[in-house]
Amino acid sequence: IVDACISQISHHAKSHQVPTITYTDIACGEGYYTQQFHNFLARDMSLECALTGIDISIPAIRTAAKRVKEAAWLVGNAFRLPVSDHSQSLVTHMFSRPCMSEARRIIMNDGLLLDVSAGENHLIELRKHLYPDVKIKKRVEKTPISNEDFELLEDQRVSYTFTLNSKDAILDLITMTPHVWRAQRSEIERTAELRSLSLSCDVYVASYKPKNHINGN
Repeated sequence: IVDACISQISHHAKSHQVPTITYTDIACGEGYYTQQFHNFLARDMSLECALTGIDISIPAIRTAAKRVKEAAWLVGNAFRLPVSDHSQSLVTHMFSRPCMSEARRIIMNDGLLLDVSAGENHLIELRKHLYPDVKIKKRVEKTPISNEDFELLEDQRVSYTFTLNSKDAILDLITMTPHVWRAQRSEIERTAELRSLSLSCDVYVASYKPKNHINGN
């Protein structure tokens, strides 16, 4: 997933040839992806990277702040971002619910929006263990992002399988997903007792450019 994201970020950064990147990660969580992209921009591309990570969870932000100490880590809501208008050259959504009007407000007219979303088979095996009736929702639209604000540049599906071979790893996975709040506690405990679990990763990595007519810009 990181490699697919970096490929799209790299293409954009090289085509614009700017010395400084202003980057906001919306709903950054504990900052794993944020750190990977920051390291790529700052270290591998030798760009000055002004990073802002935003999440509604205080514990998550405290953890993220240990990853990149020079960044601004903020507790905030994705639907009311504490970021200036048209100030960000890169905005990322990683498995989060996007507010496209806010993303469009903070992004520069020549900026890049990167959105990563779960496909219909993402962690399907885990869901089948946790829920008695799993409904698979097909991705009807080619892209989930409204075309009123952004224009699709690239849409890549990333699919592979992997196996977790310990109870701790399985419980860690459940804990980092929304299923920890949605599934019955008994089903979570039962699934966490498995000795191993083979899983499908199925995600879409999509990048967009803003439509410059928004707000008269």
